[in-house]
Amino acid sequence: MIPLLWLIIVWIVLLAIFIIFSSLTILMNLKFGLADFSTYGSTILFLGVTLIVSFFTIHYFLTVDWSQSVQPLQGVLSLFNL
Repeated sequence: MIPLLWLIIVWIVLLAIFIIFSSLTILMNLKFGLADFSTYGSTILFLGVTLIVSFFTIHYFLTVDWSQSVQPLQGVLSLFNL
């Protein structure tokens, strides 16, 4: 049994890695990209989509009961009578 709280910790670590790499991507895009609307537009679009997805993910996480646990591969193990 794996507590669901571990999954949120893994998600936070992966989110931190995403923030680091996306920050580098945005900085390189703004520094070395063409000084044109498409550069700024794609950066704003990237940030907008990221914020929208993050908002809905956090909103969903607020509805989850994190005190529960999950047993991975439960259905697969039942196929082998384990």
